[in-house]
Amino acid sequence: MRVIRKYAKSGEDLTRSILLSIITEQEQRNDNEADVFSNALLEQLIRIYAMAQPLPLARYLEQGTQLMLEQQRRMQDQWQQAMIRRNADVPSCGGARFLP
Repeated sequence: MRVIRKYAKSGEDLTRSILLSIITEQEQRNDNEADVFSNALLEQLIRIYAMAQPLPLARYLEQGTQLMLEQQRRMQDQWQQAMIRRNADVPSCGGARFLP
């Protein structure tokens, strides 16, 4: 799902600012164990901005994140299928079935 927000008067694209604000809020809301961006990672990102020739990091991060999300979805699908097969193999107990 793509989100695009523009300022009504000027037509300025506010999408990036809004998305960065959401990420900042989420990072501040979570406990330290649930943070996506560790302090070390944030420091490394800042160093990349300071480079004379910044690395093409955005595409790499986009592809890596997409791959991770696809793998997570596949694992969830496999888990659900395993639970369905498991329930189908469990003998019924007086007509009751165990559901995941």
